[in-house]
Amino acid sequence: MKFGLLLFSLLFSSLAYGQETIRGMVCDETDSAGVMGVVVDCTADSVLVARVVTDGKGKFAVTADGRKTTLIKFTHVGYAPYFLSLPVQKKQDIDLGVIYLKPADTALGEVTVVANANRIDRTLVIPSKQDVRVSEDFYGLLLTMNLRNMKVDVLNKKVTVGGKRPLWKINGIPKDESEIATVRPQNVERIEYSDLPSAREADRGYGGVVNIILKKQDNGVMIAANAMTAFTTGYVNGGVQALYHKDKNDFYVTYSTSYRGYRKWTKDENSLFISPVDTIVRNATGVESRFGYISQNINLGFMRAIDARTAFSITLRNPLYYQHNIPKSILQNGVNRETNSSYRGYTPAVDVFFGKTFSNNDRLELNVVGTYSLKGKSLYTTTDVLNGQNTGTYTMPADTKRRSLIWEAFYSHNFGQMRLMVGVQNTMGKSTNTYYNPSVSRDELSENNTYAYTQLSGALGKLQYSLGTGLKYNNMDNGQRREYWRNQSQLTLSYSPSKNLFLRYYGVYYPTMPSLFALTSVVQRIDDLQLLTGNPTLRSTQNFYNSMLVSYSRNKFNSDLQVTYRYADRPIFMHIDYDNGQQLFVQRYINGIYGSQLNLNYSASLKEIFGFMNVSGECGYSYFRSKAETLAHTLGNFYWSMTVQLYYKQFTLSAYMMQPRKVLDNEIISRDEKVSRITLAWKKQNLTLTAAVFNPFTPQGSNYIDQSLSKYNPGKSKVAIHDNGNMFTLGFSWNFSFGNKGNSSRRSLNNTDSGNSILRANP
Repeated sequence: MKFGLLLFSLLFSSLAYGQETIRGMVCDETDSAGVMGVVVDCTADSVLVARVVTDGKGKFAVTADGRKTTLIKFTHVGYAPYFLSLPVQKKQDIDLGVIYLKPADTALGEVTVVANANRIDRTLVIPSKQDVRVSEDFYGLLLTMNLRNMKVDVLNKKVTVGGKRPLWKINGIPKDESEIATVRPQNVERIEYSDLPSAREADRGYGGVVNIILKKQDNGVMIAANAMTAFTTGYVNGGVQALYHKDKNDFYVTYSTSYRGYRKWTKDENSLFISPVDTIVRNATGVESRFGYISQNINLGFMRAIDARTAFSITLRNPLYYQHNIPKSILQNGVNRETNSSYRGYTPAVDVFFGKTFSNNDRLELNVVGTYSLKGKSLYTTTDVLNGQNTGTYTMPADTKRRSLIWEAFYSHNFGQMRLMVGVQNTMGKSTNTYYNPSVSRDELSENNTYAYTQLSGALGKLQYSLGTGLKYNNMDNGQRREYWRNQSQLTLSYSPSKNLFLRYYGVYYPTMPSLFALTSVVQRIDDLQLLTGNPTLRSTQNFYNSMLVSYSRNKFNSDLQVTYRYADRPIFMHIDYDNGQQLFVQRYINGIYGSQLNLNYSASLKEIFGFMNVSGECGYSYFRSKAETLAHTLGNFYWSMTVQLYYKQFTLSAYMMQPRKVLDNEIISRDEKVSRITLAWKKQNLTLTAAVFNPFTPQGSNYIDQSLSKYNPGKSKVAIHDNGNMFTLGFSWNFSFGNKGNSSRRSLNNTDSGNSILRANP
């Protein structure tokens, strides 16, 4: 299998791929009208192999030999010629979309666009028929495609890029992650992927961008549904989407849900509380307890493609979340401890977008988002009982309200082989938290976060470069006003000495501001030994990140070798010390001295082995260093993962295993669960059925391990979800659509309120 990959031109907004049958539409750049009579010539090895002429709507279809590099030339009297070079491809029909021709009197000259697997800001990947065939759903497709720096959690339907959430788009339209579950692999035309957030996305906390380009939507109705459930465990993931597309308009509604209702959740703890006068041993043996949550997302949307270059959309988002955890344990002195922890919240939002591409290919985008949290409720109560008698009750009820207004203005301008982006982002938010213990107190927190940025990208021969910088202003007020002025900058350099080899350097400096809840002065009682509070004196953290990548691909083999180094000056983290006056241990946020991480990672994939097998995997080593107050800590460890897929006709059998790495975060060493699964999938046209076993032969199920290196509170804890051991699931996905082909509008902003203001304890 050879991926079809194409480097987008900086001077034209619509490019595409070609294989056996190449389709598209040619329009006038000044008014977006279709151009009739454009001559489309296909040349291979300097020999003309096909010639067609566009019809009255500017549409064309031409057949070329996918085994050879094809040069396509578009010519018409009064317009500048346009050239497109397509690489050798495995035969597969591709729609080029809209190609814009410049009038001859304003043209900058001929432009040749050369296909390339990697460019400085994104990688363009077309899933092969085998990729689609062996993927039970979209998350399975991402896992199969083995995208750089992407981690896919198939069990919980979560994706991270570089440890952070990605910015999701479908046909350039920003989407919530809850809307991704309804995407079917066979509907994916290509994926435009970046594991490097640009200056534009950096301040929003994204680790990368995943733009899913779907095949053309039909005029009419499209319905898609999927679900996965376990019959012996409270486990459900599902979603449904209904979309009506008519010419320039899209109306859609999506619903997704994730439900967990575990009954065999345990947490074991062994820790010490060391004060100047005494050492208290606190060992807790976990008792099987209930843990659960339900997340629901209902989204209503309307989009209108005013013309081929102008789009408007409005989306109403309705996320609802409820979590309830009742961990039970027996302490070493015979005390039975039960903690009742719950949280519920509803944060509706209105998202309005406008985007326009001008005749010179400049691009303007405007986005406004308003959110209002309807009184989130948090409860945390610990009760100790000895011999039937209540020996202590410690409660931390709290309510929170939050409202925010987020807006962004973005403009890009192309000149020569360079592209300049400028933009401004602003978030204004206000939270009102009410704490009820030890007495009723209100904590009002407000913020004004403004970020202005610019980024210049271009190329000098085979060397591509991108330089971005921005000024960040953050104003926080919770009775004490704080102002932060910080710079945020990044540099990317890439070089391709050959078609198989790609080299890249990425360096970024960025500040991390203290969160609103970390700045609170409210003090709450957790249990008989501990208090919880914030720290109004926190300073911002300065972060430095560097990455070197060597990527090699040949035929069906792809590999990446990556070295990264991250350094944080004055990192913010939760610290515990002893208060002599109150004779209690206090958990509070502080600034450490430093934290660093060196990571070496190698990943590789080999596809279509013997015509029925795919193999991919990664291995790596991480080394951490941190220092807080007078204590310094280090940690080094290996990690790995592997996926094997076997396919025959409509059936696919896959196995996945993963050994997670341990992470040192200041004074805490943590390790996520080990994961393994075996999946059998059957596909027939629009229906996919799956059966899977998660963590086979592992009665303990999922295990999460934490170790505290604190001077005052050293210890270890282990959370086990026994329900996930040998968990058998059944799932399906189905879609139905009818109508004629049409075009959809596009947008590329996705601003959401990620602010969290309330101070809560973790059970």
